[in-house]
Amino acid sequence: MLFNAIEIKNKYLEGVAPMRKGVISAAIILLSAAVFAQERPVVESISPRSGPLQGGTTVTIRGKNLAPFIPAARVMKPACTPCPAAPPVVLFGGKSASVQSYTNEELVVKTPPNSGGVYDVVVSNAYTFFGGPIDAQALVLPRMFQYGTNSYDKILVPVVAYRVAGAFGSIWSTELVGRNDNERSIVVGQYFSDLVETLTPPLWRGADAKSTFRPVLVPNGAAFLYHEHIDGSPGTKPLAFSLRVRDLSRQADSWGTEVPLVRDEDAFVARPMDMLNIPFEPESRITLRIYDFDGQIGGSVPVFIRNNESDAVLGSTIVSFAEGVLQNTPPAPGLVVLDVKPLVTNASGVERIRIQVGDPNLQKRLWALVSVTDLDTQQVTIVTPVK
Repeated sequence: MLFNAIEIKNKYLEGVAPMRKGVISAAIILLSAAVFAQERPVVESISPRSGPLQGGTTVTIRGKNLAPFIPAARVMKPACTPCPAAPPVVLFGGKSASVQSYTNEELVVKTPPNSGGVYDVVVSNAYTFFGGPIDAQALVLPRMFQYGTNSYDKILVPVVAYRVAGAFGSIWSTELVGRNDNERSIVVGQYFSDLVETLTPPLWRGADAKSTFRPVLVPNGAAFLYHEHIDGSPGTKPLAFSLRVRDLSRQADSWGTEVPLVRDEDAFVARPMDMLNIPFEPESRITLRIYDFDGQIGGSVPVFIRNNESDAVLGSTIVSFAEGVLQNTPPAPGLVVLDVKPLVTNASGVERIRIQVGDPNLQKRLWALVSVTDLDTQQVTIVTPVK
């Protein structure tokens, strides 16, 4: 039926003016895309909705339109009759689940490993054999699966320092300030193992109603901040945070540099991070920090340094996180700190660089930032990944 329609259309195009041909050709492409489109998945149930950190939990998803639509042939791609099977895509916290079996009404998967927390589940019936994206056919189920017993939201605090001595007499400290505009107090703190076990938070942990507060963090380079989930119902407001890093030896000259805090759901999973237009000046220090949201669990990450304009590779390396095990509430992220300039093999004529971190097949929940420090003034410029 489809081939007949296309054949008729092609005959109709004979003798049509070029501009008209372009318009009609575009219409055919849209028509063929519409013919092959599958309705989005409909999920009626997921069971179970919790499991251990190590993954491997068998989860059954029931609903409609769960299997990808597999076309008999493609107009815009090489024909395949029949086209190969391609399973649906299921993500837990951005990580790929292992599909065990699927029909249009039932999907059975095994969960990937994750640190403790409540994560979104994504179900997509996109036909990915030709490399198409899953987003257009994806259904996002917010906070649908819990790993371990940690039900708290997790935020990455990328830099934590208290009077750390640096080069040229600099003294670095960070200041973290939060704001709770809700009508009730919110439990918030760095490490919640005791809270999860006893369900009674220590007295010093928390943000009073309608208050500005300063969370206490252990200065170990970076940290996680946990807080009660705020469901977004009418009348509720998310907690707000500000993190500033300052050189106390020059505090009369500058109030410091703002550093973003990053929520768990904003991490990069199975997609490279790009940090663009990074100044490459002789009198500067360039530091790359890479964070693993699952904590210190080991693993390696590739890093590429490129000319920002020509995209030529100037240097590369593979970095490794410290080894460890998955935790219910990891107190700190996995962290790698890298001095960038020694990795650049040919800096001639380079004024700006681009740093790429990660790999499309890397099942890690990552984030990164670059700090560029002027060696004369100790002023810091922060560059974060392009979303």
